[in-house]
Amino acid sequence: ATVQKWGTLDLSVSTERPVPYDVTFSFTAFPAGVVAVGGEQRVPANDGTVVVTDIVHIRSGSATVRVSASGGGYDGVAFDIPVTAKPGFVADRPNVPLYSCLSAPTCSAVVTLTADEAPTLPVSVTISSSDTGVAVVSPTSITLNQTVSSFAVVISYVAPGSACLSFGATGRGNFDGIFAGGVDITALPDFKVGGFVMDVPNGPSSTPDGFVATAPIIYVQAGSTSVFTVAPTLLPSGPATVEIIPE
Repeated sequence: ATVQKWGTLDLSVSTERPVPYDVTFSFTAFPAGVVAVGGEQRVPANDGTVVVTDIVHIRSGSATVRVSASGGGYDGVAFDIPVTAKPGFVADRPNVPLYSCLSAPTCSAVVTLTADEAPTLPVSVTISSSDTGVAVVSPTSITLNQTVSSFAVVISYVAPGSACLSFGATGRGNFDGIFAGGVDITALPDFKVGGFVMDVPNGPSSTPDGFVATAPIIYVQAGSTSVFTVAPTLLPSGPATVEIIPE
């Protein structure tokens, strides 16, 4: 059995057939500190219920989960399950807010991922965004080895929403077959200004030359009235108040 970092693995156990007495299954893991496992589960008499317990990753390494049974003619029955707890990566920023390119000077963020143990052999790591309509990442692949075990990823804003930075690794060493998520991304909504029209007395209404909606500058002149619209880039999920405050 294999457990990924940050992950759990369901372990299902049942009697071979319903028996006329209660059967209790006990679960232990050794050595301590590699994985955690549930304590006891009971199967009622004359019931073929499948009991499920979780094997939870604590740190990378090898462990054994022992399932012991008692009652219902199963006294003393035990079997061992070898478990491999995979290594993984730790992010310096597990939660990343991204600000809209409409108003923020920087609409990207850098996250550094570090392997929690050195790869025993060169490994190719693929990095991806769970929703490229919300955020994109660069680079999308990198090679690690015993001397290079960390890398930086640039996450760039696309549109408001949520995504996850995920990664997978393939190779022949201890990082082969790793897949996991590691960073939650929130691309924040913004406001877009448009429809800027200046009304001049005794003159036509017009939009002044040089108006750019992504970097709006609204101005008025003596005797004129300027009108503009403000719209959210993402519709609010409930009532919201928008304040426009002159500086």
